Order: sequence, then structure tokens, then C-alpha cells
Amino acid sequence: MNQSINLNDLEKATWVTVFQSGCVDIMMGVIFIVATLCHIFDDISYYLMALYLVPALLLFAAKRYIIIPRIGLVKFHRRRRKKNLIYFAIVTTLLVILVLITAFSNSSIIQSKYANFAIICGDILIICGSIAFFLNFNRMYIYTFVILFAFILTGIIRENPGFISRTGYAYLLPAIVMIATGIVYLRRFIKTYPLS
Repeated sequence: MNQSINLNDLEKATWVTVFQSGCVDIMMGVIFIVATLCHIFDDISYYLMALYLVPALLLFAAKRYIIIPRIGLVKFHRRRRKKNLIYFAIVTTLLVILVLITAFSNSSIIQSKYANFAIICGDILIICGSIAFFLNFNRMYIYTFVILFAFILTGIIRENPGFISRTGYAYLLPAIVMIATGIVYLRRFIKTYPLS
């Protein structure tokens, strides 16, 4: 029994350690930079969509060359994999709903823009909260409110264009917060787990 508890604790510690590397934070920050570019350069946003591959490639490289050489490669228990599967199902469903809301935002199906706004805010809270809960990524709770504030800011900019006329600039806020936090955690991770 003690051995089982110790193995569960070790698995959880290893899982959390992956997020302590800061690489996930940096990857999410880059995603928001790409989102900013797609909003600013709306005319060529179709071509800029390919840049969303960059964060995934960065995370893959970081995992291979930074994380695995320091903490090794761990195969997680079936319960952990099942929890992740539930998470991906929830997030995928919510993302589909978000896409549908965006697609029908200008139609008569959803007539109130405030209803759209409220539903999207709710989706952001649920998606980010699910990421934090199911992946034991506690910093995501803070990022949730930063992302939500950035989304609300896009609405304010859209309604009151002034010095900042492009709503996409609002997404630089979570990008800066995430990348700065990620760099701090990455430096700490490298010091804590030096290469042999």
C-alpha cells in the first residue's frame, strides 16, 4: 500500500515537474503572439495560420532537448492517461462550441452580441479551468483571468477605437505574462536539474 502511494506521489511530482520547466508557459505565450499577428494582419491571416505550428515544434524541441535529458522519460499510469483523455474531450467540445459561436455570431441564430460575449467568456473560464484542474497546472488559474481580461479588452477596443485600433494587440498581454513567467521557471528548472 505504501509503495502504491509512493509511486502515485512520484508520478504526480514528475508530471508537475514538466510544467515547472516553464516551456509550456512559453509555448502558450507564443500562441498568443501568433493570434496577435493574425488579428493585426487580417488580410493575410490565412497564411499566418501556419505559424501555429511553431509553438508545438518549440514544445517538442524543449521536451526532447531540455526536459527529458534532465528528468528522464516517464510512462504515466493508466489513471493519469484516462484523466488526460477526459480533459481533451472536454476542451475539444468547448472549442467546437466556441468555433460555432464565432461562425454564427453574425447570423440571426444568436442575435445578441452581449450573449455571444458572455458565452465566449464562459468558455474561456471553463477551458482554462479544465486545463488547470486536469493537468495540475496551477498557474493556469492566474492565466485564466489574464486571458479573460485580454478578451474583455478586445471588446472595449472594438467599441472605443482610439490610440489602439487593432483588437489583436490585447492578446500581447497574456503573451508577455506567460513568456516572462516561463523564462523565470525555465531558468530555475535548468539550475535545479543540471545536465550530468
